[in-house]
Amino acid sequence: MELLLGSPELGVHSLNAWNIQPGFKLSVMKNGAGDGTVTSIPAGIQCGVGCTSQSFSFASASIVQLAVTAMQGSVFLGWGGDCSSGASNTPTQVSVTADLNCTASFGAGTELTVEKSGSGTGTVTSIPTGINCGPTCSTQTAPLSGNVQLTATAASGSIFGGWGGDCTGMGVTTTISVTATKSCTATFGLSLPAVRLNPFGNQTGTGPYNIEVANSNLVLTPAPGNITVTLLREVISQCSGLLFSSNRTVIVPQGQSSTSYNFNAGHDPACNTLPITTRYTVTQAVLAPSTVLDLSIVPAQRLVLSVTF
Repeated sequence: MELLLGSPELGVHSLNAWNIQPGFKLSVMKNGAGDGTVTSIPAGIQCGVGCTSQSFSFASASIVQLAVTAMQGSVFLGWGGDCSSGASNTPTQVSVTADLNCTASFGAGTELTVEKSGSGTGTVTSIPTGINCGPTCSTQTAPLSGNVQLTATAASGSIFGGWGGDCTGMGVTTTISVTATKSCTATFGLSLPAVRLNPFGNQTGTGPYNIEVANSNLVLTPAPGNITVTLLREVISQCSGLLFSSNRTVIVPQGQSSTSYNFNAGHDPACNTLPITTRYTVTQAVLAPSTVLDLSIVPAQRLVLSVTF
């Protein structure tokens, strides 16, 4: 039977004469614990998050490509129905030679969240790729699963302090098995300085005498806060030996990389004709309010000054 269309003015035409082909319906349905978007090329299917099914009529024998995008927290599990030959590959395509029904399955995916804490900063990256949380990033989430290696790199002036949350350890690299949504914390602290004397060793001059602040590379650096330095002062006579000793404190103000101190030479009234040695030794340095600095990064000779007059 031939369908006739027309009017007295236009004449009578058949559907085949206009080359109009009958269409077939392609229906897409979504299932599973996750969600995502299914789209088609050519356009017609646009089933986004929250959409459970959609249909569109395509011209007969059309080749339709279907693509999926899983939403954050979901993973695409595969095709079903008339698209089952596509397995889990995406996109897939079908030839619309009849009414077709395709099913896209989404599951609840796993995610890994990395947060950074502490007074310092740095970068956290992952293998496989997904996490790349740089100095200005405070937290990042990526759809990762399986064994994931995280690496923390401290920025200049900072040190890595360890992992927390679902990650453990003090090393810069850790591996976590992401079998469910997990969260790791990377802690970065400020790289603490040390102090040293300048000049140091055995001297015969008159100064100036300075206490310097140095970083872990022994390069001068501004004090991150007030640093209270304790000096042991010992006066040694060639006649009487150690005459006395006492402690004195010197403060290196925040933001300064050095400060000077008064060197008070000792005297031995019983032995005025022989030289007297006054020795200063750095015994402790405390960063305000109460952090005791590690002086072991400084060569021991840089912590002692002996001046003989």
